[in-house]
Amino acid sequence: MINIFTFIDTGTAYDACQCDPLLHDGDTLLITNEKVVGIVWTWPVAVTKHLGHLHGISFDPKMVQKDAGWTDAQVLQAIGVARERGYELAEWTREYE
Repeated sequence: MINIFTFIDTGTAYDACQCDPLLHDGDTLLITNEKVVGIVWTWPVAVTKHLGHLHGISFDPKMVQKDAGWTDAQVLQAIGVARERGYELAEWTREYE
């Protein structure tokens, strides 16, 4: 099961990725006040166009996925959460269509 963690802002979500033992690489971050969805990692990455304090991907997302150890299911879940809420997706997510 892939967990979804909800936060009110991306700064709090980013900090949690650094120190909260409940969050694991590949879990989904839902940041409601900023309309951002991301994926947990040491450098949490947004799947949405709006990043807030999360990182974006400007090169091969499959390479980042491999380095982060994310599964396709984890990436697709985060994309699905963003779509369900009508959040605009980042350009790099097209690689997963």
